[in-house]
Amino acid sequence: MGEEQWAVIVAQVQRRLPGWVIVRAPYHGGLSAFGACTRQTTVIDASDPDTLIALCRAAELAAASSARTTP
Repeated sequence: MGEEQWAVIVAQVQRRLPGWVIVRAPYHGGLSAFGACTRQTTVIDASDPDTLIALCRAAELAAASSARTTP
């Protein structure tokens, strides 16, 4: 896959994941996401866009549920 195709994929994923910075990760042949939605640094690697989106959404849910406090 060429650089132009990767740029399109990164832009599409970025639009679907606000709060994350999406980059191509040539060292593993896929994509990486750097999250700003958790208290700790979160980096997620995936080989395809759908998996990356699913993992990022799962991390968001986990961060949201752990941030809740009980009265």
